[in-house]
Amino acid sequence: MSEHNKISLNRKELFERACRGEALPRVPVWMMRQAGRYLPEYREIRAKHEFLEVCKTPDLAVEVSLQPLRRLDVDAVIVFSDILIVAEAMGLPLELGDAGPNLPQPIRSEADVRKLKIFDPETDTRFLMEAIRRLVREVGPTVPVLDLLRHPGRWLVIW
Repeated sequence: MSEHNKISLNRKELFERACRGEALPRVPVWMMRQAGRYLPEYREIRAKHEFLEVCKTPDLAVEVSLQPLRRLDVDAVIVFSDILIVAEAMGLPLELGDAGPNLPQPIRSEADVRKLKIFDPETDTRFLMEAIRRLVREVGPTVPVLDLLRHPGRWLVIW
């Protein structure tokens, strides 16, 4: 066994090293939100709540985010949300149902782009920021919480 493989890594260290392309004793495992749809506990919540309601209610978003960790002991938690939450925060009306997303007023011109607003995550997506804070507290410092929405232009933020 190499010296590198003898090093004990927590989940967050393992994931961060994988992101940097470093050699690892094993590949970290996590589940995107969509992959959790088969879980009975997810289906139970969705039977009672619309998709956007789950995204915008911190208690529900945290619960759904933690389900794969609890059931499968994965290496990272992905915040339950949707990439179009950012579009909505920028001023685009959003309809999101089981059939998929709908932007009733799509961007079609430069003038439409100029109408978009720069948003404050703490104000315009406070529900998401609260879910992230709760998840980070819940899982502690050794489990990465992955957020795909926090910073425009960045696809992954590790908390």
